Amino acid sequence: MMFRRRHIEVRQEEDTLPWGRVILAFAVVLAIGGALTLWAWLAMRAREADLRPSLAFPEKDLGPRREVSMVQQSLFDEARLGQQLVDAQRAELRRFGVVDRERGIVSIPIDDAIELMVAGGAR
Repeated sequence: MMFRRRHIEVRQEEDTLPWGRVILAFAVVLAIGGALTLWAWLAMRAREADLRPSLAFPEKDLGPRREVSMVQQSLFDEARLGQQLVDAQRAELRRFGVVDRERGIVSIPIDDAIELMVAGGAR
């Protein structure tokens, strides 16, 4: 066994936490957090009052959506037509076809064309 010599002038102090300071710091953090939360809530209420002075929400009682007069409904149908056009274009990219018989130009699915290009088979 090895014994360590102790110096008379050096002594170990007890390990203690300054609990008063720890609790004070915790209380300060809680107070600042609470103040910021209160400030955010008050700012939100003020913004709501600016945007909706009555603070009423009649939208809850509107019920399901329906056709509204004075609104051109065909605009919403055109969105579906746009999707149909995109679907048709995608279908065109997935099929075989003849572009020009005289010059011998054909169309192939885009996935096959990519594979040919990667393989080096296209000129």
